[in-house]
Amino acid sequence: VRLNARVGTSLEGQKVQADTPIDQFDEITPTSVSIDMARVHASKIYFAHATTYNYRIKTLGKDTNVCQYRINYADGTDAVMNITLKREIQDARKRYEDGRYLLMGTQFLNPKNGDGEMMAIGIYTWENPSPEKKIRSIELIISGQNPHMDPMLFALSYSEFAGAFE
Repeated sequence: VRLNARVGTSLEGQKVQADTPIDQFDEITPTSVSIDMARVHASKIYFAHATTYNYRIKTLGKDTNVCQYRINYADGTDAVMNITLKREIQDARKRYEDGRYLLMGTQFLNPKNGDGEMMAIGIYTWENPSPEKKIRSIELIISGQNPHMDPMLFALSYSEFAGAFE
């Protein structure tokens, strides 16, 4: 735990918890998150996302599966995309020098972590194979994926399908 001088003096003589006892949490990390889409027609969907992972694990690299997105259509069918590292998603701590797979959304200095690392959010564009179908929801699924990855979805947007009809 890093304490600056001001915080250190204001906490003098008090008990301070210096670590995160994860065994004391009752909450279970969700295995998926669903976002309602209000039955829209979309030709493309844009995902502003990133991931973190334990870079010390040398087996994690390009094409490592991070998570999945499931597009749930109103007619009960779905489409699933596997999101792989360094293709559809990138480490939040890396610069996006290779734009073949992923566009750079934003990059900013993160001074709060104390190391002055650059943080990055990429934009992944997905072409909807069934733009004529209405989208009911989109799910980010981490269950059964790589336990050493922490995918983060910050925002999503879409291009409306011009041929949509009711």
